[in-house]
Amino acid sequence: MITVIKASAEWCQSCRVYEPIFDQVKEELNDVEFRKFDVDSTPDWTIKYKINSLPTTIILKDGVEINRFSGVKNKKQLIDTINSFK
Repeated sequence: MITVIKASAEWCQSCRVYEPIFDQVKEELNDVEFRKFDVDSTPDWTIKYKINSLPTTIILKDGVEINRFSGVKNKKQLIDTINSFK
């Protein structure tokens, strides 16, 4: 199972740009689990996933991290990245 996790913050402008893109991809890829968290309200996740920049997207396969990137990707880039690990 592929899980995609997005770390962001309310004050982060790039995170605001990325939010609708992430949500659109979530609606299109029904066979992928999507999660997101705010680094300020969930510091334990921030530490667990070693978040150093925002937004950060982490891709897990069967619970194991297989990819990570920071910054904004467009919808096609995000879908292509996720699909490359299926």
